Amino acid sequence: MFGDARCAFADLVEPTREVRSVGCVFRMSQGSTIFSEFCHSTGFGTVQSGRMDIPLIQETSRRTVDGTIGFPEVVADLMRAGVESYLVDYVGRSSTYYAADGVSAPVVVPLKLSDLPAVAIDFDTAAVKAAILDSQRHGQHYRDFTHRVMRAGVQGYIAFLRGKRVTYFGRQGDQHIEWFPGTPPAARTAAGNG
Repeated sequence: MFGDARCAFADLVEPTREVRSVGCVFRMSQGSTIFSEFCHSTGFGTVQSGRMDIPLIQETSRRTVDGTIGFPEVVADLMRAGVESYLVDYVGRSSTYYAADGVSAPVVVPLKLSDLPAVAIDFDTAAVKAAILDSQRHGQHYRDFTHRVMRAGVQGYIAFLRGKRVTYFGRQGDQHIEWFPGTPPAARTAAGNG
């Protein structure tokens, strides 16, 4: 640890790699523990009033990867946990959750999916839209969705829970914004992304 930062750890089973976050550097190896890290200067992994509910975030992440919950339940659980937005980084194999208070340090959770493909160089918007639609209409497993969008050139995405949209981005800066189902056209127009 460096400076005042204190970090909480839980389980991760993944080959050796280095993780850097908010002044902390961790070297992990097979069997080491780091399921989530939460660095801040006010406590040792405790959820304080107005802060994010780390156990709920971890459980929601696990259930998402396991395919036992769909996107609407993910959104509801994360909002209840105090999350305003989250970033899924397929290349970095992690998800980063940002608090609705705009102050709390983010919570980083490793993305526990094996055998992920390389992210395609070119961004195929039609293939991304098809994968999203298949998840919305047919309950596609998150693992299958992830494989499909990575092959379609998605390096990661940011889900803006209160903003009711997800921005998917590729390796060359290409983007696709997908509004949550049921978001009224007036909200989209007001945001400038009708």
